[in-house]
Amino acid sequence: DGRIIGQPRDESHAREIIRALRNTDHEVVTGVAIISADQRLIFSDSAHVIVGDIPDASIESYLASAQWRGKAGAYNLAERQQAGWPIEVTGDPTTVMGLPMQRLREIFDLKPIGAAAS
Repeated sequence: DGRIIGQPRDESHAREIIRALRNTDHEVVTGVAIISADQRLIFSDSAHVIVGDIPDASIESYLASAQWRGKAGAYNLAERQQAGWPIEVTGDPTTVMGLPMQRLREIFDLKPIGAAAS
């Protein structure tokens, strides 16, 4: 619907955000700016996220933990997937987490940690 969802103001706002996201899909866009004395690189990357049904009890337990604080969209993708929340991502999951590593690796021709040198 075109709304921009940032970090929740408080627990009530986090509840509102999570309830609005469940059983729907949304687009996450992360902006990156890398600036040095003689260059600048500015780009954005997006990922499509589908959130399934999250029971109210699971939401309330999560809210009580305060793990939603400081998280755009009121959730941390990796933590919530590990906790069993039904969240699927099309695109780079690190874009959803706030730093699109796949794009950065391509731009800087970086190899993932542990990858064999060629």
